[in-house]
Amino acid sequence: MNAASAGSHGKFSHGITLLELLVVMLLLGLLLLLVMPAYSEQARKARRVVATAELLQLAARQEHFFVNHRQYADDLTALGYSLPAAVGIGAQGQEVTAGALYEISLRDEGDYRFRALARPVGQQARDERCGTLGIDSDGVRTASGPGGLRECW
Repeated sequence: MNAASAGSHGKFSHGITLLELLVVMLLLGLLLLLVMPAYSEQARKARRVVATAELLQLAARQEHFFVNHRQYADDLTALGYSLPAAVGIGAQGQEVTAGALYEISLRDEGDYRFRALARPVGQQARDERCGTLGIDSDGVRTASGPGGLRECW
């Protein structure tokens, strides 16, 4: 009997065995375990950019308000937001009521001073590296986590 007539039981059978399939699945699982933490951190960094951009825009709106009214706004509605105390910001930097990544708020710090804060919520709530981001009327940027300004801003 030659190799061509051996059929599926011969020396040259084609296909993969269950053991080979299990080995491939195991390797893919291990690769996924190694890659996911790095991917998650990169996604958090990308979402952080949305918060810092929104804080910078809010600070610019405050300065514009100050030029016209000789004082900073004491609530967000005076700056064009829909709610006075806090608003949710989505992945594209838009104001949202559900699925927010950050909650933007404004604190009055006394005469001629303000502090704007971006607190991570939802998917971004696990961002312990930077935590709550902030900017004040002097342009001083802050981050409540151990990441530091270089990493967080």
